Amino acid sequence: MGQRGSNPQPWPVDTIAREVSDLPPEPPEGVRRLREMRASDTEREQAVELLRQAAAEGRLTVEELEDRIRGAYAARTRIELDRLIADVSMESISGGQALTAPNADSRVVVREGPGGSRWVLSIMSGHDRRGRWRIAPKCTVLNVMGGSDIDMCEAELASLETQLNVYSVMGGGEIRVPHGVEVHVSQFAFMGGNDVELGDERPPPTGGPVLRVRLVSIMGGSSVRRGPKQTRSASCTEPTSTASSTDDPVIEAAPLATAKACGEGHPASERPQNR
Repeated sequence: MGQRGSNPQPWPVDTIAREVSDLPPEPPEGVRRLREMRASDTEREQAVELLRQAAAEGRLTVEELEDRIRGAYAARTRIELDRLIADVSMESISGGQALTAPNADSRVVVREGPGGSRWVLSIMSGHDRRGRWRIAPKCTVLNVMGGSDIDMCEAELASLETQLNVYSVMGGGEIRVPHGVEVHVSQFAFMGGNDVELGDERPPPTGGPVLRVRLVSIMGGSSVRRGPKQTRSASCTEPTSTASSTDDPVIEAAPLATAKACGEGHPASERPQNR
C-alpha cells in the first residue's frame, strides 16, 4: 500500500519559530559607511578615558584594561572603538552625543550599545509601551489571545537598524512608528488581516535610522501607523471649522457645542443653580 498524500507543508507556527531565531539583516550601505568612518585621535582618547573609568569602577581587570587600551590606540574606525567600550559604557564614540533622526517632528534617539527591550509578551492580556523606552536591535512582540500597543515615537534605539517582529495569534495590536525614520514593512496574514498606513512622507537622508517591521497574523491582525496617536484632549483644542474654495463664510462650531463634545458641560453662566 503506497504512501498517502504528499509531504506536509510546514505550519505557520514552525515558520514563526524559525524567524524568531533569524539574525538581523545586513544594514544598508549608508549605515555601514557611517559605522566604518575613520576614528580621530580625540575619539581614541575618549575611548581610553571611558575604559580607565570602567576599570576604576571594577568593570575591567588590569590585564583587560591594558589590552583594550592597546586596541583603542590601534583602532581605525569608530565601530572598533564602540566595540571596545560596548559592555562597560552606555556612551558611543560620537562626541558624547546620541544620533537623532533628521526630522524636526521626530523625538527618536539612536544611542548604539547594549541593552533595550527584546521581548513584549501578551498572552491573554495586553501591554502598552509608550514614552521614553529603549529598544534592542531586534525586538519580538508576541500576542496570543491578547494585544500590545507599541509606540516608538519617543523611543531610544540601540542600533541604527532595528528589526521589530510582531506575531499575533487570535490577537493583535497597534504599532506607531516615528517620523523621520525609514520604515520597511513585510506582512503575512492567515484568516486575519493587517492594516498599514505610513502616509507619503519623504524618505529621510541615507545613513539615518532604519526600522524593519515584520507582521505575521493568524486569526488576528495588527496595524502600523506613522506618528504619535492623537489624544482626545489634543483634538478638542483644535478649532472646528469648514471653508469652501469660494467666498463663503467660515462656519465655526459654537463654544457650547465644543464644550459638550469635550466633556466640559455647561458654561458657568448657564449652569442650573441650587435652590
